[in-house]
Amino acid sequence: MLRAISLFLIALVSSSCIFLKLKEDVAYLAEESTISGEISGASDSGKPVVVALVRPSEDGNYIPETYSVRYGNGAFALQIHEGEFYVMAFEDVNEDLSFQPEEPLGWWGEPTLLQAGGNVDQRNLTIELRAPQQARAELPQAYAADLAPVVIERDTFHLGMVCLLY
Repeated sequence: MLRAISLFLIALVSSSCIFLKLKEDVAYLAEESTISGEISGASDSGKPVVVALVRPSEDGNYIPETYSVRYGNGAFALQIHEGEFYVMAFEDVNEDLSFQPEEPLGWWGEPTLLQAGGNVDQRNLTIELRAPQQARAELPQAYAADLAPVVIERDTFHLGMVCLLY
């Protein structure tokens, strides 16, 4: 009988810890924003299109925060906690998850910093992939010689930075 009561108390304490963590996780996710829209201009090559939220760093480079991979034109959606980000996309011709100057590139806005967080969603963004020559003419700062490459590190993402794949 004493053993049964002990097991019951252990189960009760364990489950309450789980519910406390769940409450924290729910609060964290309640502050998440969804950033979604459409990609156009992808080739028929079947190569992946990487859509990423990148934040500007103090040294003038861009740090990827989260990303989604899709194939061809169509919908994308990303989840992010909070911050200011640029939304960029590139057709990953050599499939290395890194933007190369010879790959088609697209961005949202001029590009425009997008405010995310506080459970405020940004929907219906349109990103048109441009041929490398056109992208270089319209956004020369993305091709600056001193700009560090935007490399997506697969191991750096954690729960809460889940991206939706379509």
